[in-house]
Amino acid sequence: MAQALKTCFVISPIGAEGSEIRSDANDFLELLVEPALEKYGFNVTRADQISEPTAITTDIVRLVQESDLCLIDLTNTNPNVFYECGRRHETGKPFIQMIRRGHESSLPFDVAGIRTVTYDVSSTRAARESVLKLQEFIDSLVSAGFETTTSGDSLSSIAQGIERIERKINQLASSVPLESAGRARRDEEDDDVISLMMKTPREAFLVHLRKGRLDEAYATLDKLKRSIPGDEYMTALALVVSMGHARAFEKMDSELHELLEHPQQVKGRDEFLTTIAESVKKYFENIGEATQGIKYLITLYDMISGSSHFENEAKAFVANKVGMLAWNVDEYQLCIKYTRLALNLCPDDAAYNFNLALAYTEAKMETELHDTLKKLSRLPGLQPNHQAMLTKHGYEYAP
Repeated sequence: MAQALKTCFVISPIGAEGSEIRSDANDFLELLVEPALEKYGFNVTRADQISEPTAITTDIVRLVQESDLCLIDLTNTNPNVFYECGRRHETGKPFIQMIRRGHESSLPFDVAGIRTVTYDVSSTRAARESVLKLQEFIDSLVSAGFETTTSGDSLSSIAQGIERIERKINQLASSVPLESAGRARRDEEDDDVISLMMKTPREAFLVHLRKGRLDEAYATLDKLKRSIPGDEYMTALALVVSMGHARAFEKMDSELHELLEHPQQVKGRDEFLTTIAESVKKYFENIGEATQGIKYLITLYDMISGSSHFENEAKAFVANKVGMLAWNVDEYQLCIKYTRLALNLCPDDAAYNFNLALAYTEAKMETELHDTLKKLSRLPGLQPNHQAMLTKHGYEYAP
């Protein structure tokens, strides 16, 4: 039986037939996407090939969620594109964000922190260069077998989500009694003031969060703090921070200062610290201030690096977050410095070794890259993308 083709769904502005938007969409598809994917044997689909392009249909949602790969053109900030982009993010499956050269500054904070490929199809030469650039990204996915990335600490993860925080926030939802959870779902269609008043703080927080009402979710945090365990509260606060909420960040910053003043009094302080570091990283990505986030996390690392109250794993986690933010803004030497610090603390962490190899590749430090890949090849339990890098550079995985 012939092997089924990989599927690629193209998420892009489409526009009416004969419009400039349609012309640009066709150029993106015909001059870039189709030539780039031809050698991989993808079945490529765009929304207008299955339905009216102005509607979000069941078929489109299915393709967004189930396709092996989504290519997402964020040019011109089309609402349907961003809706479909968000639905794809939820799946954790591979996607590549793209934007036309000259439009980079229009990226909204929601996606600005995610690595986005710039393309140019204004000339034959430019289109060819864009095809080759896109194929570099697809090669790594093909080598990894299109597995969902499970390491939230890998720089190569195309979907740079907040898996750790999202997994932990599920504790909030799962701890709501089944009867209450069912009532919360029924009320989502009609959560007026009275229905919200009938909810517990946990239920009200979840309703606001599901509807994207960050100010309202933030307003429930004080009541939430009094009614749930401290680690759940920190998870809830961290999730609001990670979505770019400034007042929640100020609250977390205050909580951080309390932790650093009396760390011995904080139960689960290592988990507390890593939760803060993760959400702070995402916060600064979402508001488009990665450089400020780097400074903030460097200050945090300096404050905890010499403390005996935190384990090496937590310190390394913070250092690696500095490296990841530095990677996002192409500060490869800074990325190398802090990823090395993470490895000094946790020398056998595969994700940190992998991140360092990626940074060495970008910095063209061949000797250091060789040494790191040699070490990586001997570590047990590598992820598919780690093994793909070894194969790409001619190393055999022999743990």
